[in-house]
Amino acid sequence: MFLDGRPLGLVQWSRYADYPDHVTELAALTPVPEGAVSIDYLIGDPAQVGRGLGPATRGNGAGAG
Repeated sequence: MFLDGRPLGLVQWSRYADYPDHVTELAALTPVPEGAVSIDYLIGDPAQVGRGLGPATRGNGAGAG
């Protein structure tokens, strides 16, 4: 992911169905619906942490403008 044309961090997702052992472990704590995914977002530049950029990657309208 980029901010103003410069590398900022990483966004990745994976389907829980691709990791059945993890689904079993997680399902002991909470329901895991069919089709569930895991989303990770990492901010690489410490100066950008805490600015709302991570939540903004989720497309929910939160975060820095």
